[in-house]
Amino acid sequence: MVWASTRNDGVFSSSDGVASWTHTSQGLVTVGQAGTGGYEDRPDFGVLRVSVEPADGRRTMLLAGFAGMFRSTDGGRSWHEVQTLSSRILVGLAVSPDYASDATVAIATYVDGAFLSGDHGETWQAMNDGLANPSPGGATRLARLYGVAFSPSFAPLPSTIWTFE
Repeated sequence: MVWASTRNDGVFSSSDGVASWTHTSQGLVTVGQAGTGGYEDRPDFGVLRVSVEPADGRRTMLLAGFAGMFRSTDGGRSWHEVQTLSSRILVGLAVSPDYASDATVAIATYVDGAFLSGDHGETWQAMNDGLANPSPGGATRLARLYGVAFSPSFAPLPSTIWTFE
């Protein structure tokens, strides 16, 4: 099975070696702001991650987008919005190398920092230490992020998570 996230149309899947594709985006929503007025380079949908549960082969799929994060537990046939502390312009999404056991997800937002969940995205904590940037006039803002990744040897915190500015 192959899945692809598209810029504005959501997710497509192929089960025949990419000879044909099926639109599998029921439940995905857009906010109409992506691609307009200062957000021309921001897609509605971005990073797609799939984790397979080793015991039963069940797939959990997570999708980052302009409107927030979405989850599917039925192979991408239907999607449900996941509440995060910030739903503004998710630009990065990572699942830990051992997601099936530790349920750890990290997200990076364009202007609101980075967040970590240890329960499949049910609850979130900000992880913004070291991400502050002084601005002209003395104000401090968070760095604008463009992605997030786990160390390949990620273990329960403390461990290494990278964000990209």
